[in-house]
Formats: sequence, C-alpha cells, structure tokens
Amino acid sequence: MIELSKIEFRYPAAGGFKVSIPQLAVPTGECMAVVGPSGSGKTTLLGLLSGILKPSSGSLVMDGTDLARLDEGQRRRFRINNVGQVFQAFELLRYLSVIENIMLPRYIHGSATQTSAARDRAARLLTDVGLDARANAYPSELSQGEQQRVAVCRAMLNQPALLLADEPTGNLDQTNKQNVVDLLLEQAKANNSTLIMVTHDDSLLGAFSSVLDIQSLLADEPRREDLS
Repeated sequence: MIELSKIEFRYPAAGGFKVSIPQLAVPTGECMAVVGPSGSGKTTLLGLLSGILKPSSGSLVMDGTDLARLDEGQRRRFRINNVGQVFQAFELLRYLSVIENIMLPRYIHGSATQTSAARDRAARLLTDVGLDARANAYPSELSQGEQQRVAVCRAMLNQPALLLADEPTGNLDQTNKQNVVDLLLEQAKANNSTLIMVTHDDSLLGAFSSVLDIQSLLADEPRREDLS
C-alpha cells in the first residue's frame, strides 16, 4: 500500500519546479498508468516514490515505512530492497553481457554468497522473456525491444514490491511497445508487485487497471479513472 499525504517538493534552483500532492493512495498490486503533458511532474512523482527525491514536507508511506522521514542512506537501502525501475533509455552497460546487466543491482549492493542465487533468478527471468539464448550477448547485439526486455528483467531481479517505469516504450515501435507493457504487467502480477508506469501513449492505457492524470494531483481530489 502506498499513501501520500500533503506532499510538497521543489527543485532547489531558484524558482524551481514545485509539486504539491494533497493526497494519493495506491493499493498493493495496482497496475496504474500515469499520464499528463511534458513537464507536469510525472517523473518527479516516480522520483518521490522511489526515494531518489525527498519531499520537504508531508508523508509518503509505503508498506508502513515513511520515506519522508528517512535519510539518504536509508532511502537508498529501501529502494534497493523494495523498488525496481525501468527507463526509456534502457540504461544497459555496453561492456557487460545481458546476464551481467540483469545482475548489476546484486553486484553493486549484494554479497558474494548471494551471487549464485541471483544468477539463477536472472537466468529464469531471461527464459520468461524468451532471451535465454542471449544471456552472454552484449547490448549492442540486441534489438531495441530485446534491450528493453533485459531492462525489465533487471528491474525484477529482487522481486520488488514496487515496479516503476518511466516512459519505457518511448523508443519502441508499436508492436514492441505492447510487448513491453504486457511483460511489465505479467511480471507485476507474478510477483504481486505494484506497477506504476508513466506514458504518453494513449493506446496503451486499456491494459491498466487505473489511469492517473498527473495534473489532477494539483487539485484537492486527484482524478483517477478506474478501468477495471
């Protein structure tokens, strides 16, 4: 369960962009799309939910933990253990193989005793997305759709409670867009993860259980359309 109340955040530059969220609740296991014009705060919302950004006031409670009360190190540990992220630009390291890219969070934050189990999970994820034969390939050898599937596998390595996707289909053709959305939804369901995805593509909205218009967060009652 995610609950935001009276959140205020402003970027530090003079006159920086400000986000105010009076109230927002996202049930566990929800698959929600976030829409709105460029510059309206969609990526900022994901930054707050991931703990990368810290609000200046208000509460942001996720499964009983108020991220607004944690320091940077505590938020980073919370993110490692609870949040998976997928980005529009894939963010794969070209000098690492596919399976090494998926295991990157474990290499950075894990321990040697966990590496074997992480590799086994990475291999299973690759099988799930039909890329098991590409485990030792490098990103430059993959299509854009294949690279995005690898990015989704990396986000799911630690079976996160919260899966955040920021325009993950922006660089893909329509077929691969739908494939990636289907994959995100399948992985969220399989792991009982809450999925929140930012998108500009209205053709993808029908796959989600709800759609949040980011501009409505400036109102007293955020407008959320239930599509179930």
